[in-house]
Amino acid sequence: MTSISDFEVNKLPILILIKNLVKYSKKFLTKTFLFFNIFLILNIFSIIINHNGVHAQGKMSSIDPFVITGIKVDVTDKTADLARKKALRIAESQAFLALLRRLTMRIDHDKLPVLSKDEISGYLQEFNILTEKNSKTRYIAEFLFKFKANDIRLLLRDSELDFTETISKTSLILPVYSLAGAVALWDNPNPWREAWSNFIKNDNFYTQGLIPLVLAKGDLKDLATISAEVAVKGDKKSLIGIANKYGIKTTLVAIGRLSFDPKGNRFFDVNIIKYNKKGSQSILSHRETSKKNIKISEMIGASVKRVYRELNETWKRSHLLQFDKTGVLGVSLPIKNLEDWVTVNRRISRIPVVEKIQVVLFSKHLIRLKMQFIGHISKLKSALILEDIKLSKKDGDWYISSIKNDSEIKTK
Repeated sequence: MTSISDFEVNKLPILILIKNLVKYSKKFLTKTFLFFNIFLILNIFSIIINHNGVHAQGKMSSIDPFVITGIKVDVTDKTADLARKKALRIAESQAFLALLRRLTMRIDHDKLPVLSKDEISGYLQEFNILTEKNSKTRYIAEFLFKFKANDIRLLLRDSELDFTETISKTSLILPVYSLAGAVALWDNPNPWREAWSNFIKNDNFYTQGLIPLVLAKGDLKDLATISAEVAVKGDKKSLIGIANKYGIKTTLVAIGRLSFDPKGNRFFDVNIIKYNKKGSQSILSHRETSKKNIKISEMIGASVKRVYRELNETWKRSHLLQFDKTGVLGVSLPIKNLEDWVTVNRRISRIPVVEKIQVVLFSKHLIRLKMQFIGHISKLKSALILEDIKLSKKDGDWYISSIKNDSEIKTK
């Protein structure tokens, strides 16, 4: 069975070939012939990347939008073999439904296509058995499934369903718990932080989302960097400091306030504030209610799921793919070496709204490309920024600059 990471391994020989060509050919070839050969190899490399990974998510997230994991089944039948076969079909169906729900808006979930088990199998690319146990008649297992990206896209488009496959950049979450005027972040008890920890570690609902989160550890350096009071105040220096510690650009301060009414009913009010270099923004508020016979931990756990669901819905709504609009940009990419081109090409090829990248001219310090994309230019901007590429306009020309290494790409 093919490993999910095979493509990452298979493209290494191409990079080695390019480097060796540059290293050894300079002695024997003219510059024109050398760059012509490199141009051909880069075109082949570009085709492979576009074919295998145009819509794949790279290092910005551990989530592949077309991979569903954590599917657990427990099946009993006449024999263990029959139970295993039945379990696989059941798990396939569950994973397929989870995938469609991940990519589409919740308002459209009752419109999702209903397929037979045989039809669902046709959309499956591969699967892995993460854990399994069996007896003579019982089979228990946990599966990971990877589905065929292009086939899933066509299915959703044919079903006239809006969808997105864009993964958010990872955010750092700081759950601040408020009770009777006191606030806690690192201190115990903090059932709000504990609920987020359990959710991220153990809940399959989280693994099927599009927003990866990191919960701050609460180690000595975290305690020295920020406190609950400082987080509530929104101190910019401290929030940037804690984000930098985890190599993350966005911090979500999640303030959860527990209160009671005279009848003993409980209320849990949540306010999520987003902080980054651009400033702060309140992005979500809601109230969870429960009667006194419901455990506080259960109420807070339900609130975590609701918050995460609403964050996902907001994200999907702003990143829906717009197939009714298309565009083409002529792109000039200044490079210092071949690795600059490989890096930029890899970043752009991971963006779902970019359908095709074509090399039209190659020279020593400049590569000209055609980039075909779907949706409005504003959607392209948002998608590029997720790969650390900034699109801006100057003197009538469009420029794309790498935020990390400041290399520029001029678009005409």
